[in-house]
Amino acid sequence: MTIGEALKEEQKRLGLTSEAMAAGVITKGTYSKVVNGKQRLSSDLLVEILFKHDIDVSDFFEMIKSTYMSKEKFEEEILTKKFKLALDNHEIQKAKKIALKLRNTSNNPYLLWQFQIALAYLEHTENELTIEFKNKIVNEINQTDNWTENIDVLRLFTNSMQILSVERVDVEMRVFFSQSITI
Repeated sequence: MTIGEALKEEQKRLGLTSEAMAAGVITKGTYSKVVNGKQRLSSDLLVEILFKHDIDVSDFFEMIKSTYMSKEKFEEEILTKKFKLALDNHEIQKAKKIALKLRNTSNNPYLLWQFQIALAYLEHTENELTIEFKNKIVNEINQTDNWTENIDVLRLFTNSMQILSVERVDVEMRVFFSQSITI
């Protein structure tokens, strides 16, 4: 769905005319061009329209994600949601199939490692993960100077807490907190 289509949908949901939707931000003519895909809208004006009508920005961007996000990233996000749902429902075989599909479509090693850790945890096979794998995770975490600026590393660390020794987690937590305090 395009931005224009999403605006039109929100307009319909709110029961507003085009004129009311655009009022005070852009002209009715400009709004018409935007919803019909003939003109782009600046991010400032889009946000102004959304805020003016109390449209949840997060929900709005969720509506347009499939159009503006890369196909790979969008597919990755869908698979991640399905994987988490399968984990929540303890559907191990379904989670494995989703993880396999992700392995064939994603170039994001952090996500692949997180899936591997989650499956091992769900199957109670954490002890079968190799020391090389665990070291690779720790090395990747330690290569990042500031975890707060790299959400993938932070997620990887939180997932890896299940498979690392208590001592290793303690060391990594100290590093994390010392970095956080100096920021």
